[in-house]
Amino acid sequence: MDTRSNVAQKMLDILPNYRTWSNKDLQSGTHRCLLGARLRASGYRNIQFNTDVSHLDLDSYTMLLARIITEQFPDRLRKVKVVETATKTVISFNDHVDTHFVDVRAVLEKTAAAWYERQEES
Repeated sequence: MDTRSNVAQKMLDILPNYRTWSNKDLQSGTHRCLLGARLRASGYRNIQFNTDVSHLDLDSYTMLLARIITEQFPDRLRKVKVVETATKTVISFNDHVDTHFVDVRAVLEKTAAAWYERQEES
């Protein structure tokens, strides 16, 4: 599993450019969505379309990622009346028709900055 200090860098390394990002599939070849990248950063190697991601709802990095997405791109989230989980927030943003790699990268960079700040405080 990942250590608290390197998960943010792993996420940035896994999704360095638009050729590595998928806006619909958890993983397709070398392409990954945000949650697929999070699984990979955690050490998962065999990621399939039906891989259970529910454990990421309690993952501190995924929760921070969801918070940054909610703050930066509230228009990319599904309008629902119930509280969304962290993974549903990330999926909604990642799969939104208006989300492009530049948005994904901006979210990853903001999340990394917030993550490193947290690490310094603890």
